[in-house]
Amino acid sequence: AFPEAEVTTVEWNVPIVRNVTTHRFRARSHADVVDDFARRGPLFDAAVAFSGIEHDGLGRYGDPIDPDGDFAATAQLALLL
Repeated sequence: AFPEAEVTTVEWNVPIVRNVTTHRFRARSHADVVDDFARRGPLFDAAVAFSGIEHDGLGRYGDPIDPDGDFAATAQLALLL
């Protein structure tokens, strides 16, 4: 059995999450996670990205335009572990 875990989604634009029946789910902004990392270091035991990294740097979700945004996102993700 796995120990109880908390699931965190990190978003440029934090979604409004309603009717979540567990306190183990959090939606956080990218900026908040970066600030937290600067203070505490690695934050997560594992990371999963579903069809998201390839969109980083395109500017469609409030992120800055960056032709290498997908590479930058991958590097940032690795730092959080």
